Amino acid sequence: MYMSGRTLLPISTSIATLLSKEFNGELPVSYSGGANALTVKDLFEAGIRPITVATDMLKPGGYTRLTQMVNITRGAKEAFKMSKIDVDKIALLAEKAKDPTYYISKEFRGLNKAKVGDALGLTDCYVAPCVSACPIHQDIPDYIHLAGEGKYAEALALIYEKNALPNITGWICDHQCQNHCTRMDYEGPVQIRAIKKLAAEKGYDEYKSEIWSELEEPADVKAVVIGAGPSGLSTALFLARAGFDVTIKEREKNAGGVVKNVIPNFRIPEEVVQKDIDFVLEHGVKIEYGVELKDETIAALKANYDYLFYCVGAEKENKIKLEGNGRVMDAISFLADSKEAKDLALGKNIVICGGGNTAMDAARQAIKTVGVKDVTVVYRRSILEMPADREEYKAALQDGVKFMFLTNPKRFEKGELELVKMALGEADATGRCRPVETDETITLACDALITATGEKADSEMLKAFGFEFDEKGKAITADATVSLVGDVSTGPTTVVRCIAEARKAVNAAINAVLDGIEAEEDDECDCGCHESEHDEDCDCGCHDHESEHDEDCDCGCHDEQEDEEEMSDEELEEAENQFFAEIRAKKATI
Repeated sequence: MYMSGRTLLPISTSIATLLSKEFNGELPVSYSGGANALTVKDLFEAGIRPITVATDMLKPGGYTRLTQMVNITRGAKEAFKMSKIDVDKIALLAEKAKDPTYYISKEFRGLNKAKVGDALGLTDCYVAPCVSACPIHQDIPDYIHLAGEGKYAEALALIYEKNALPNITGWICDHQCQNHCTRMDYEGPVQIRAIKKLAAEKGYDEYKSEIWSELEEPADVKAVVIGAGPSGLSTALFLARAGFDVTIKEREKNAGGVVKNVIPNFRIPEEVVQKDIDFVLEHGVKIEYGVELKDETIAALKANYDYLFYCVGAEKENKIKLEGNGRVMDAISFLADSKEAKDLALGKNIVICGGGNTAMDAARQAIKTVGVKDVTVVYRRSILEMPADREEYKAALQDGVKFMFLTNPKRFEKGELELVKMALGEADATGRCRPVETDETITLACDALITATGEKADSEMLKAFGFEFDEKGKAITADATVSLVGDVSTGPTTVVRCIAEARKAVNAAINAVLDGIEAEEDDECDCGCHESEHDEDCDCGCHDHESEHDEDCDCGCHDEQEDEEEMSDEELEEAENQFFAEIRAKKATI
């Protein structure tokens, strides 16, 4: 008898059980094509042989998967002496095989995949999925190598080249790099975020004293950044590196935005956030606190600044449809009030609606609140589609938070929250299955409902600033010197994606400055010939490089040189090349 295929394991082992009972284990049984590290020992100890492997070796690990299985079967020493099928063990195996988690274990990775999202080019098959998945494409293998050698300062220097906030992202980055790590199917993904954190902690002092140097005086190009959250801080740092004269205007009494004022201290200590803020300010960035945002319109700022960057976040909550008059609050407000140690008097039974990291933070903070006895997170999809980081989910479980999947709030009044049970339908634009309401409902005791269902940009505020809106309601402007950066542009996102948006916006500003300088260089000659096409009769002489101007040349091109010492063509070209090299070197730093 010959059996094949991992997904056929329940059928194959059931048939093998029937035949082995019929023949009292004397019928030889082999297994092929579906054995893996999870099943090979049970197959071998049941007396099945030979066991051959095919498809499993086409997956990450290749032939090392075969080595892994050999090492596992070596532990089954008594099985090597078997001469027939063990009927009891094959029957037990058939029962275990009815549970798919027995032979397919992918819960640890959720929806993560160890591959790049884009098609590879002809010669780009070496692209690391971790680098490709990172929004700022950090040089992850390189800084891991440096950290592994104990060169933490050098590793941090490499991180700083693309990451404005390494201390913050060392604690709370959503680490898409790890979610696409090629070691995922071996011993588990490399702990990339933890290595970044280690480099920031152990390499910072040496980096500051031995590698980093203070910037020179900024150029006469002024930029203003509205908002001092992750997007604003990143934008300011990249601008300062590139030589801009940078000012941040912040509404709050401190910098850091949501990371500083909302995310709980058990997720990230305040001193870690402050370390990144201080480093940004050490680049010559000026910051004004307590600013009235309504006064920071495009028209008002254009009078004093050359480039404007609005990094005001997405702070307007997405309200859920809910009947009744129970106590409802949004997660951001709840977390901010908790961080200020306000007496919230939530009650005993708290329900959190949502499935992201903000929901996990709210749940963990709620269960630590005085007077709270029970916290339940309700999420309208299954655990597989839940976007929260798995470590944050597990931390919530460890804190005693309960979870109810495929449920959604419907009515909340008189201390009872009615939930409608959901079913998964077709996939939506995000690739996750769309939740569909059923006719079944359940009821929970609830004193307060905290919603963590996302935020959006404040369109009224943006309109007051002077932005227009496209047909989809997205804020836009035709002014190339004005940018929307981070959550206010993309919607709620992660810190590292805010850094990526900042790099993109600053890069565009640098290109605009360079283009303007090069245009001015081209227009220095004011003979008027540049405004029209030259013809054969053009006799200004400006472009007759084979002849020299004489004292009677009156085109005006060289008037400003009369009071200066003349430079040779070679000296002029060298000076010009040095000037543009300096400009491009500043651009290269980001």
